[in-house]
Amino acid sequence: MSNLEHSASRSAAISRPSSLRGVFPLPAWAAMLAGTLLLTAVVWLEYGGIVHAPLICDDYATLDVNPSILKLWPVISFSGEETPLNPSPETPVSARPLTNLTFAINYHFGRLDTAGYHIVNTCIHVLAALVLWAVVRRTLLLEYFAGRFAHVAGLLAFGSALVWAVHPLNTESVAYITQRTEALMGLFYLATLYACIRYWTGASRSTRVIWLVLATLAALAGALSKEVIASVPAVALLYERTFIAGTFRHALRKSWPLYVGLVLCWLPMIVINSNGPRTPAAGFHLGLPGYVWWFTQAKVLLLYLKLSFWPWPLVLHYEMPYIETFADAWPWVVPVALLIIATLILVWRRSGVGFVALSMIAALSPTLLIPCVPEIVAERRMYVSLAMLVPLVIVGFYTVLQRIFRPSARNTPSGTNHEAISRGPLAIWIVGTTALTIVFTMVGIHRLSAYNNAVGLLQDTIKNQPDDVSILINLGIEQAKVGDIEDAMQSFDHAAHLFSDSPLLNYKLNQEEHKLEYSLGLACEQLGRPREAMGHYKKAVQLRPQYVAARYNLGLLLQEAGLLQAAMDQYEEAVRIKPSFAQAHCNLGALLASAGRIDEAILHLEEGARLDPEAGTYINLVDAYVQTGRREDAIRAAEQAISVAEEDGQQEMAEQIGAWLQRFRADETRP
Repeated sequence: MSNLEHSASRSAAISRPSSLRGVFPLPAWAAMLAGTLLLTAVVWLEYGGIVHAPLICDDYATLDVNPSILKLWPVISFSGEETPLNPSPETPVSARPLTNLTFAINYHFGRLDTAGYHIVNTCIHVLAALVLWAVVRRTLLLEYFAGRFAHVAGLLAFGSALVWAVHPLNTESVAYITQRTEALMGLFYLATLYACIRYWTGASRSTRVIWLVLATLAALAGALSKEVIASVPAVALLYERTFIAGTFRHALRKSWPLYVGLVLCWLPMIVINSNGPRTPAAGFHLGLPGYVWWFTQAKVLLLYLKLSFWPWPLVLHYEMPYIETFADAWPWVVPVALLIIATLILVWRRSGVGFVALSMIAALSPTLLIPCVPEIVAERRMYVSLAMLVPLVIVGFYTVLQRIFRPSARNTPSGTNHEAISRGPLAIWIVGTTALTIVFTMVGIHRLSAYNNAVGLLQDTIKNQPDDVSILINLGIEQAKVGDIEDAMQSFDHAAHLFSDSPLLNYKLNQEEHKLEYSLGLACEQLGRPREAMGHYKKAVQLRPQYVAARYNLGLLLQEAGLLQAAMDQYEEAVRIKPSFAQAHCNLGALLASAGRIDEAILHLEEGARLDPEAGTYINLVDAYVQTGRREDAIRAAEQAISVAEEDGQQEMAEQIGAWLQRFRADETRP
C-alpha cells in the first residue's frame, strides 16, 4: 500500500472532541438541544409569516386538480389508478410518489387549507438543516483535518447549518408548496451522506451494516421524492476518496457494498420513467440543440454563484434568452471552463474545496446537461448545492481568521490545541456569522412577504422579467380569479404578442401557447363571452390534444349551448386520456342518462362517485338505478348521498334526500 493509501486508511477515524465544551461550558446534549431550538426558532421567524400564503402557479396542478391525493387508500395501485404512490402524469409530482404521498396526507387532514402544507414544508427544511449540521460536524472531526477543528467542529457546523437554513436563495424551495419535491429530496440527500459517513467511521461490522441499510433507504426515499438525487452515489464516492480513502480504487474496494446500495436508488427512477420522460418539456428529443442549452447553462451557473453570495433580486421564474453561438457564449463559457479545470485540479489534490465544487456541479448536473425548455433557471435547483457551498464559506472564514491572527500556525505541529482555543478568531467568527444570519433572515422575510399575495408575487416577478410568458399567463389567471378581468386580458395580450419568428424563442414559447389559449378561455367565460371562450378552448385542444382541462371546459360550454353530443365527445375523450377525471365521468354519465343510455351512464357515474364522492353524483346514480329497477342499489346510493352531504355541511340537501328515501321505502312496502 502506498503512503497515501496508508495515511488515508487511518483517516476514517473520528477525532473525539468535547463537543462545544472547548468553547462554551455546556455538556454535549445541552449544546445540541440549545442549537436545535435556536435553529428552529430562527427558521420559523423567517418563514412563519407565510403559513397562510395562497396557492401559486404549479400548486394548482399539484393540489387543486390532482386526483391522486384525494384519498389515502389505496396508497398504491398496479392497475393504473391514480393513488398517492401513483401520481398523475405530466404534473409537478409525476414520478415523485413519496412527495405526492406527503401531499395526500396534507390533503386528508386539511383539504386545500394552505397552512398545513406550509408548516410541513418548513419542518422539512428545519430537519434538512439539522442533518446538515450533523454532516458538517462529522466531516470536520475526520482525521483528514488532523484535529484542527476538534474543539470547534460543533460550532462551525451549527453556524453553517444556520446560515444555510436562512439563506434567501432557499425561499422558493420552502415557500412554494409544490417545491416540496426539492426540499424533501434535499433532506434525503443530506441524510444519505450522513449515513455514509457513519458507515465509513463505524467501529464494528454490525454498526456499519445498520448505517449501510439506512444510507440505502435514504437514497431510495430521495429517488421517490425527486430524481435529482441520482448524483448521490457519485458524490458519496468523491467524499470517501477525498476525506477518507485517498483513492477511488481504495474507496471502491473498501466500501463496495455501500455503493451497491446507493446505486439501487436509480432503479425506481428507471422503472418510473420507463414509459417515457416525466415531463414532455424536457429532454434531447425536443429538437433544441444540445450545445445551445449548454452555452446557456454556462451563464446560468454563474448566475447561481452570484445569487449564492448576493441573493438579490430573487425571481419566481427567470426568463433568459438562449445563447446560440460561441461568439455570444464565450464570456460565460470561458470562466466556467476555467472553474471546471481548477475544480479538477483541486479534486486530484484531494482538496476539500475541490470536493465542494465538484459536488455542487454534480447536484446541478441533471438540469445543466438535459434541456428543460420551459424553465432555464430555477432558484430551487441550488438547494443541495448551496448546502455544499455554505459550509465551505463559513469554515473557510474561520480558517482565514486563524491564519490572520496566528501566522505562526503553519510552523506548528498539527493537532495542537492553540488553534482550537484561540478566542480572537472565534469571537470575530461568531460576530460575523451572527451578522450574516441576521442579514439573510431579514432579506428572506422581505422576499417571503411577496408570497402572501399571488397577484403581487407575480407582478413582482414581471418587474424583473417583463417578457416572461409563463408568468404573464399565471398573472392573468390570478387577476381573473380576483375579478380584475381587464388587467387579466392585458396580461394575456402581452403574452400573445411575445410569440415571434425566432425558431428557438418560438420553441420555448410554444410550450406555453396551449396554456395561454386555455387562460384566455377562462377570462372570456368570466367576461360572459362563451362563444369566444369556446374558440380559445378549441385552439388549446388543437395545440395539445391531451389537454384534458381544456376539453372538460369546452364540454361544459357545449353542454350549456345544447350541443349535447359534442359535449359527450369531449367528456369521453377526457376520460380516455385521464381515467381518473372524476368530474368528466360524472358529467358524461348525466348526459348519457338524459340520452337514455342508462347502463353506460351508470358505469361512468359509479366511477365518478368512487373517484370523488359528491352528493350530486350519488343523486344521479339513484335516478339511474331507479330507472333500471335496481332498488337496493338506489337505496345504498341515496344513503351515500346523505352521508356525503352531511360531511360537506349540506344539511338541507341531506334532509331532502332523506325525505325522498323515506317515501321511496314506504312505496316499496305498500301492497
